[in-house]
Amino acid sequence: QGVHVAEINSLARAVMKAEHGVPLRDRMITQTTLMGRAMTPVAPVANLVLDNKLARFAMEKVIGVHRDAPMPTARTQSLHGWLKKRPAPTRPATRGSVVYFHGCAGGFFEVEAAKKAIEVLEHLGYDVIVPAQGCCGLAEQSNGLFEQATKSVRALVKSLRSAGEGLTIVSTAGSCAGMLKHEAH
Repeated sequence: QGVHVAEINSLARAVMKAEHGVPLRDRMITQTTLMGRAMTPVAPVANLVLDNKLARFAMEKVIGVHRDAPMPTARTQSLHGWLKKRPAPTRPATRGSVVYFHGCAGGFFEVEAAKKAIEVLEHLGYDVIVPAQGCCGLAEQSNGLFEQATKSVRALVKSLRSAGEGLTIVSTAGSCAGMLKHEAH
C-alpha cells in the first residue's frame, strides 16, 4: 500500500534518539497538555512572548524550535474551565450519551471549536460526557518517542473508558482520533 514515509521518519528519529539522546526540543514540544496547562493562566503574556521576534530567536537557539515555526495561540480559559462554569444544557438528552474527545488543541488552544461541537451534540439530543483527558501521544510518536507515546495513548483510553462502557467516542481532533483508533492496542 505504498511507502509509509511518516513511519520511516519516526523510526529513524527513534534510532537517532537511542544513539544520541532526546534533544530538549523534542522533550518540550511533545508535552502538549503540560504546555496548555502552563499557558492558559498566563495566556496574554504567553501570546506576547510567542509573537516576539527576539523571544522566538532565543527559543530557536536554546530549544531548537525554529523562529518561524507556527505556534498555538494560548486561550484564557481551557475547555474544562468552561465546562465547570457554564449553565446546564437546556434541552433534555433524548438520544443517549456520547463521550467527547477534544484532543490537546480542543482542550487548550482551539477551545471555541470544542465548545461549539459540544453545543451541537447537545442540540441534537445527546448527553455529552467530557472526561479528563491527557495527550494521545501523537507528538511523541511523530518524534520517535514510541514508549512514551504508548503510555500516553493507553492512559487516554483508560480516561475515555471511565465515562462508561460501550459509549460512542466523538471527536473534532482528527489526527488525535486517528492515533487513538490505530495505536491504542
